[in-house]
Amino acid sequence: MKKLFALPLVLLIFISSCKKSSDSGAGTINATVDGTATSFSNTATAVESSATNNGVTAYSLLIVGFQGSPSSSSSITLTIGSDAPFGADSTYTGLASPSDNLAEVAYIQQPGNVSYSDLLAGPTTVTIKSISSTNVQGTFSSTVGIFGSGTPSTHTFTNGTFNLNLTHQ
Repeated sequence: MKKLFALPLVLLIFISSCKKSSDSGAGTINATVDGTATSFSNTATAVESSATNNGVTAYSLLIVGFQGSPSSSSSITLTIGSDAPFGADSTYTGLASPSDNLAEVAYIQQPGNVSYSDLLAGPTTVTIKSISSTNVQGTFSSTVGIFGSGTPSTHTFTNGTFNLNLTHQ
């Protein structure tokens, strides 16, 4: 579990090094959200990175996509952390399962900029079906939630797929 303490560092490095881009992305992210087929393929991207601290290496894969314009549309983020390099036919689960290989799904719904996370609902499963130096493909499912004042609210993602060009940080 110590190995995943570097995951926030890796994500911080990735986020701070991202550049705004007006391209349409390089691939697809699709899912059934609450029974409705939904595409998050606008500016869809996948970034793989790793960081070593005190001789321990942590690996991360960040997958992000938007339904429309990144500044005004709903988005999905899949974050995968591992204590080993990513490989084909590898499955990662949410925090409900103690492991050094974790997956998290976050969903930001517009309008309103409402943030949902599987940390508040779960379960989450992300499977990498194939991965190369230039492409990653896989499947995912999750239930994300927001809990605060009022009635808890959740969204269920099923039949999720991604096929994206892969960049490395």
